[in-house]
Amino acid sequence: MNHRAFSDRTSLKSIIIPNSVKTIGNDAFAGCTSLKSIIIPDSVKVINDSAFTGCTSLSSVTLGSGLNKLGNGVFSDCDSLAYINTGSNENYVCSEGALYNRDKSVLYQYLAGYPGNVYRMPDSVKSAKQYAFWGADGLNEVTCSSSLDSI
Repeated sequence: MNHRAFSDRTSLKSIIIPNSVKTIGNDAFAGCTSLKSIIIPDSVKVINDSAFTGCTSLSSVTLGSGLNKLGNGVFSDCDSLAYINTGSNENYVCSEGALYNRDKSVLYQYLAGYPGNVYRMPDSVKSAKQYAFWGADGLNEVTCSSSLDSI
């Protein structure tokens, strides 16, 4: 899927991504404010930067088992997103309102729709990706990991 392929399609409510897709490009669905759910098929290996940024109605995401590379800010500014189903994916895990790599050493995204206004980063986190907290306007307090060496 190409860069900005569906971006700013404000009336787009759902999409079925075929198994032929291997990569979701930068900003592919950015600004699709009516998109409510997305299932990433097992065929997708890469989701590039900001692919779903600003999808303010997005509340259900399922990652396929083939996903092995996430860009920066993939789910930034998604106001309704509180949880991502990582299912059988061996590379990523969603826990306590955030998306991490499997061993929780990298924070990819704090989910803007997660309830509460305080986030305590697990001590296993060594780095936070660019735009990890973008759009998390309800967050008032963040306690960083004692292992954090890169933001």
